[in-house]
Amino acid sequence: MAKGIFHGSIQKKLTLIVLLATLPAFMGHLWAETSARWEAIEAAKKETSVILRGFSEIQRRISGSTRTLLQTIVAVPEVRDLNVDKTKILLSTLLEANPIYTNVILLNLQGDVLVAGKGNPKGMNFSDRKQFQNAIETKKFASGEFVVGKVTRKAIFPFAMPILNLDGKPKGAIIVGVDLSHYGKFFESGYFPKDSFFGMCDYRGNRLFRYPIKPNISLGKPIKDTVFNTASSSKKTGTLVSAGSDNLTRIIAYEPLFLDSETEPYMYMFMGFDRNKVLARADSLLIRGLLTTAVSLCLALIIAWVLGGRSIAKSLEKLTNVVQKLGKEDVKSPSGIDYSDGEIGRLGQAFDVMIKLLRLREGERNQALYRLSENEEQSRILLDSNPSGICLINPENWLIEFVNPAFMSLFELRPEDLGGLCLNELHPTKEFRGIKTEYQKHFAKEISYSPAIQCLSHSGRSMVIDISSAVVTIQGRELLAGFFTDITERKQTEAYIIQAEKMMSVGGLAAGMAHEINNPLSAIVGSAQNLHNRILTDSAKNRKTAELCGISLDKVHEYLDVREAPKMINTINESVQRAADIVSKMLGFSRKSDCQACDHNIEALLDTTLDLAASDYDLKKNYDFRKVAIVRNYEVNLHPVFCDSTQIQQVFLNIIKNAAEAMVDKKYENEKPQITLRVREEDGMAVVEIEDNGPGIAEDIATHIFEPFYTTKPVGKGTGLGLSVSYFIITDQHNGQMFVQSLPGEWTRFIVKLPFMNGLKANT
Repeated sequence: MAKGIFHGSIQKKLTLIVLLATLPAFMGHLWAETSARWEAIEAAKKETSVILRGFSEIQRRISGSTRTLLQTIVAVPEVRDLNVDKTKILLSTLLEANPIYTNVILLNLQGDVLVAGKGNPKGMNFSDRKQFQNAIETKKFASGEFVVGKVTRKAIFPFAMPILNLDGKPKGAIIVGVDLSHYGKFFESGYFPKDSFFGMCDYRGNRLFRYPIKPNISLGKPIKDTVFNTASSSKKTGTLVSAGSDNLTRIIAYEPLFLDSETEPYMYMFMGFDRNKVLARADSLLIRGLLTTAVSLCLALIIAWVLGGRSIAKSLEKLTNVVQKLGKEDVKSPSGIDYSDGEIGRLGQAFDVMIKLLRLREGERNQALYRLSENEEQSRILLDSNPSGICLINPENWLIEFVNPAFMSLFELRPEDLGGLCLNELHPTKEFRGIKTEYQKHFAKEISYSPAIQCLSHSGRSMVIDISSAVVTIQGRELLAGFFTDITERKQTEAYIIQAEKMMSVGGLAAGMAHEINNPLSAIVGSAQNLHNRILTDSAKNRKTAELCGISLDKVHEYLDVREAPKMINTINESVQRAADIVSKMLGFSRKSDCQACDHNIEALLDTTLDLAASDYDLKKNYDFRKVAIVRNYEVNLHPVFCDSTQIQQVFLNIIKNAAEAMVDKKYENEKPQITLRVREEDGMAVVEIEDNGPGIAEDIATHIFEPFYTTKPVGKGTGLGLSVSYFIITDQHNGQMFVQSLPGEWTRFIVKLPFMNGLKANT
């Protein structure tokens, strides 16, 4: 059959040869331009996904900070007690500090408004709102749906946090509305192609926000069914090509957002690029290339058909040689044929044009490769300079295959530590079971953010880390990219602020109670003294009064002794004295004492306090210090601290006594009781750490440990005022800070920070 096709005149043969020779180039060009078109779409999908991930991260942080803020508010006693006046001040202050919120409202269990941060919405009821119903039902942080605020009349997206009583039952809720117009500021700060859009919808598909705003598109109305059905059915990040509400076909990236891994998405976010503008350049190159190639092919076929004989054969041979040398030489006219030589010249010119086009394509390809290399260099620089620790994790064996410098610094790693480094080595062994479940959800793309995960550095330093993730494909392998952000100091600061605010309110309450209790105590003391004087003393007036009543004072005394009345009066006096001591300590919360302050060696104060604890009778009787190992780790040449030595020793003694009492309750197997004392300088302050290896403190107890009258000891063993007084001595009297850290079952560490110089000298 091939013989029949090529059988005939030279024109036919030449035409067929030219056709067959140029057809692969034509098909290759068509395939290349089509591939470029497909690559443009894929690049646009990746770009929209990356940009959308940034917006979704902003929303996660908004919802996360809102959750933290509401948790802090409902923990305030005035809010938990539904105190309208004090809660009004707190909510108003919150709105002034956070303009993203339209209003914050306190509701009772029936959904009635008690007080709001803005306006006077009393008489309104929110029991029909989704966020309120979910918060009361689940007793957890909950989200709502698109609404127009009843008070502000703005388009908002609401959240709610339940207020629980001591039994864990709901007694009300705090709801807050996020102003949806704020998202426009985020979009305006970036640069996006023309006709791009950013949108959000709630779990029902009702539009929360769209930028830019279109006259025919309204908030609160359903978005395009095709877009919402695709996003809601996948439950994970993805892309699609679809027409939007403005009938423009776009490449759209979508991502569902979750309050936690066990709930349905509460919001969907979308980012779209105009598909026609994405493909404009690729389509232009495709059309221009096809036209150029078609013209060249037609011209070659005409020349091959018209020409014949030796001149054509020789010219073809010459052109063949030129094609073989293509790329090896760079000449102005690669064919060497005179363009004025009729059809042969035009054929040569066509070949030269083809060669120039190919060289142009090669130049564009080289330029694209250069840009790709430049982008890779920029990515490397960004990766190396990123302050967050970044790593790539193999999901099959959980080995860490790559880390950036910030990751190595965060976990104190050396290059030789990286070989075979596994995820479980970054976390405490006892807590890794729960953390392992979190990682499995990251690998399965169920979640992409885990807040406040406990981590350990290579040296054993404990840290609190926020972990974000993304599944990436590198050379055909799916790896998990983990982003580790250290929030240890932020968590400590948040806990300190909450504790300080709590102690301020409790201190005022304690002072008021102390003044009120003093009056009946004085009456009890006076009455007990009068009873003693009028009944038990052998005075002339008592004898005379007894004779008038016809009885003997000695018989009265004998009767009272039998009935143990003197013992009862003594018991009254002792109880009153104990109550007076408690009142005295309570008054310490509301007023500063006169401090006898001067420069002191903090290490010497600590050692002296330890000697006092070892010689204390009650401690020696119940807790033998000879069985406790004392480890000292003092920094050399520490500056003197300006303080009241008596008060500071009282603080140290309270902590050491509590440590000794706690260690008695723990059964030691491969270790023995130990108290570790550390003193160092940090950020211009003296830092004292007193750590014991006792049973530790549970997290729910640690949050209340500095509150007055809070104690876990049996009745009669303690008043719950020792650590409270210590806290106020450090924070109120010495402008310092006091924290507690603990790992239940392992250790407890009290941290005291004292400035080297403060207001004490001026007061003295």
